Amino acid sequence: MQDILGIELISRYLKDLREQRHTEEQIRIICLGYQEILLPDIYIRHKFGEKAFDTLYNRPSQETIIKFFQKPNVSRVPTTDSFFRLFGNVTCDSLDYQKHEGSEIIVDMNFELPGHLIGKYDICIDSGTCEHIFNIGQAFTHCAELVKVGGSVFHTNPINFINHGFYNLCPILYPDFYENNGFKTIQLKGVAFNQKQRLTTDLKEMFQEFSVFDLPADRSIQIKSDIRINVLYVAQKKQQVDSYTYPIQSKYKGPNGLYTRLNKSSAG
Repeated sequence: MQDILGIELISRYLKDLREQRHTEEQIRIICLGYQEILLPDIYIRHKFGEKAFDTLYNRPSQETIIKFFQKPNVSRVPTTDSFFRLFGNVTCDSLDYQKHEGSEIIVDMNFELPGHLIGKYDICIDSGTCEHIFNIGQAFTHCAELVKVGGSVFHTNPINFINHGFYNLCPILYPDFYENNGFKTIQLKGVAFNQKQRLTTDLKEMFQEFSVFDLPADRSIQIKSDIRINVLYVAQKKQQVDSYTYPIQSKYKGPNGLYTRLNKSSAG
């Protein structure tokens, strides 16, 4: 979770969730993988205030993390739970296949989830983890399983980042899976990252680090770009299904499906 865009999106969602509930009851977040919160100091101070900045707990390995990701405008890497507490009565768990800080829930997402995690959370954040899981259909199913009815899943995954993970993901994957499993699509966008802006210390320039654009889910497109592009997808769970299913790609389904249209054309 290294970009301001993701934090701004989650921040707005948390605000909306509080207003919908008319209460300060606890909001539970689950992250796939223990997240590196690599936000510039000036941004955290601007958004949360100086006192809030001082309440963060640093990860023991923060110097190594900052050096590895080449983030000179970051002086501290907070633990995920201390960071999300800045949003109020919010808890954050992390699923991972190995321990990093010692607080992780150890789960191999290629296989079944422990039953006590199912339907426990208000928000599931996949900030670039699913593409690293070989059994990616199972991983998406777990994201759907983790949230309760009314909860939401946030994904940001690469479209064109070769050898970053096992997979680059197409936009159609998200609505075809989630809308067939009791969810409603809230947002489907593309995000292009401007690498030149990533080291800036100017707050205004930080918001120019990325550009957001619409992505179609109903037709094939070609993207020619030498910069990294991610899918940004948000879906809300509207109903609980009896069992999760893997979809047939929508362009091949139903009376308007590609093969149906081709067959009609050849028959005519």
